[in-house]
Amino acid sequence: GVAVLVAVVVVIVVSTSSSSPEFGEPWKEVRLPKSIRADHYKLDLNITWKDMTYTGIQEITLNMTEVTRYILIHTRDLNISKEKTVLSENGGEVLEIADSFMDTDKDAELKNEFYIVESKKDLEQGQYKVRIHFSGKVNENKLTGIYQSKYISDDQGQAKEAVKQVSTDFEPVDARSAFPCLDEPDQKGRWTTTISVRFPKGIPADDYNIISNMKPKEEADRRSDGTDSIVTVAFEESLPMSTYLVCFAVSNFLAKKEKSTDCDSALIPLL
Repeated sequence: GVAVLVAVVVVIVVSTSSSSPEFGEPWKEVRLPKSIRADHYKLDLNITWKDMTYTGIQEITLNMTEVTRYILIHTRDLNISKEKTVLSENGGEVLEIADSFMDTDKDAELKNEFYIVESKKDLEQGQYKVRIHFSGKVNENKLTGIYQSKYISDDQGQAKEAVKQVSTDFEPVDARSAFPCLDEPDQKGRWTTTISVRFPKGIPADDYNIISNMKPKEEADRRSDGTDSIVTVAFEESLPMSTYLVCFAVSNFLAKKEKSTDCDSALIPLL
């Protein structure tokens, strides 16, 4: 009787252990796994001024400190092109993706705002890159994420006109509503950002400037495709910083520039 009882207990333990997924379901946790760290973001963002929409490509370089098959990335209210997502080793080899999904695809009650990329093979410790195509809408009714605001122009007694501008406010966790990222304060990565704005005919594109955390690599590229005017600015790589500190603005404001002894005497625009 004792021998039979022992055998039953052993079978139950083995069966329970083998039914658990090897890497669990990390998207059910509120916080990112401690084993995934942001190293660098390469963000290309394209804004269409006419309808205040945008598309973008975010390439994130990640340091993985534990073996896993899942990469979790924050995103909120963005359209993710899952079929265009690319996962690769830092050396360049493209890895096969078994699945990519939102946490709500697995459980509609979850509110952790994760986009999950599942590798077909184990991801060993090391550095990886994930490239994500996405699109979104500039907020017009609230001053969070990427948002639109207006001011009234009164040019020498002429009719008053509402002039649009675009700004950002990502604190505390609204960067994820603008682009995919690891949106927690201790996730500090370097940023290399390029922003392009398409202005429709009738908008004086030459009056508009694009600024961000870092100074531009060179003068803005201004061109026309026949109907629209396109302004593009590529910015220098930033120091490591949290996602809520990322910022940019598009406006026709003039800037006064002053020298700073803390920045190699560079001219700093003061809006």
